[in-house]
Amino acid sequence: MARSKSEAKRQAALAETGPRMLGGEERTVPIDSIAPHPENARDGDVPAIKRSIQASGFYGRLVVWHGSVIVGSHRWEALRQLGAEEVPVLVVDHLDERTARRLMAADNRVSDLAGYHDDKHAALLQKLLADDDLGAAGYAKDDLDAVLKKLEPKATRVKVGDLQPGGMQLLRTCPACGHKF
Repeated sequence: MARSKSEAKRQAALAETGPRMLGGEERTVPIDSIAPHPENARDGDVPAIKRSIQASGFYGRLVVWHGSVIVGSHRWEALRQLGAEEVPVLVVDHLDERTARRLMAADNRVSDLAGYHDDKHAALLQKLLADDDLGAAGYAKDDLDAVLKKLEPKATRVKVGDLQPGGMQLLRTCPACGHKF
């Protein structure tokens, strides 16, 4: 599909100037004056978000386009269930529908694509465990154990057919000539 002239122009401008900051109007609004965007396909873990808010407080803002939450729908639901009457938002009504939809989908997708540095993840979870904050951060001891298991060196498996009679020497084959030794 060919890009439109305006899209090509926008991409060229981005390459010259860096990322475009969307901006918007920061405000606090009644929680019932907004609702999740009806096309948001994400199924978030609202109970985990509620536990996090209860343990550490709410941070950030929801991103709202024409009364629909396009970033933070499950944080909105968690706050609503916790009895919040107001919520901080960034209103981006100046965006077109296509951009708003793209932001909503991208916000969901980029978190799917993320991974962890297992060593740093394990160290962080161990500190949370020591502070008795593992559960408050949405983790269980099994989660820490799984990360630590990833860091264990892989055991070398020996096949019985690879053993030489009279000892535990492994049978090796030269990849160049096929000689077995």
